[in-house]
Amino acid sequence: MMISIHKLVLLIHLIKKSFNDSFQDKVTLDTVELAIQINDFYYTNFQLTLNYINNPEKNQDFLRKVIDSAKLNKAQAKDVANITGYSAGYISKIWNSKTYNK
Repeated sequence: MMISIHKLVLLIHLIKKSFNDSFQDKVTLDTVELAIQINDFYYTNFQLTLNYINNPEKNQDFLRKVIDSAKLNKAQAKDVANITGYSAGYISKIWNSKTYNK
């Protein structure tokens, strides 16, 4: 986890400083805290995703939430299939379902 925080610190620092080419400035505490928060966000969401995938009763609700989120972000059904591990045909069936798209 320390490696990912370190990489995020460098990436965030470069992004923040790119608008004025001041890459040689020192990394600030705010940059480090932001990197830790981003890392925590992704780790928490990864854990939640694993819990939902391993819990068959909640899979259908979880899948609908993932599809809703994907539609809001203009993602494709193929991307949802790659993330969830379900077949593209199954995802497409739910994605295009008239009962689901009320």
